[in-house]
Amino acid sequence: MPYDVDGWIEVTYLDSQKEAITEEHAWLTVISLSAFSLSGGGFSERLFGLAKHSAGGLFARRGVPVNATPLTISDFNEGDGIEGARLDPTHAYWNEVEEAILTSTPSVFDDPDEREWATFILAVRGVINLLGKSPDKCRLIIWGNW
Repeated sequence: MPYDVDGWIEVTYLDSQKEAITEEHAWLTVISLSAFSLSGGGFSERLFGLAKHSAGGLFARRGVPVNATPLTISDFNEGDGIEGARLDPTHAYWNEVEEAILTSTPSVFDDPDEREWATFILAVRGVINLLGKSPDKCRLIIWGNW
């Protein structure tokens, strides 16, 4: 059975990332990861610890933020009652992800096995640009899904 990666991209309308971390209704969902058919391993393991047998990742084990949007929380909780349905939830701000992309080896853009992740990254960059948001006003909430 394949190990899929699911989650949401959220953006904040607040000016301060510090304020957005604590404000209850500071975030809006904008992109579902399910549209990209992302799989665990490789890039997702190095950054998020998402793989069948992971030793951890740069942003692993941070959990779902307490002020995640209701849509994100509902989607994550959809697997409640099904043992192991949602695995290793974590999150990272897009500026953190961008910094990791620059130093990640091998590059996600050079690896044919990571084509879906490269497409996802380019799509997120485009949406952030269209919305006029800086990367620190965007976060990725992500989990494994059986």
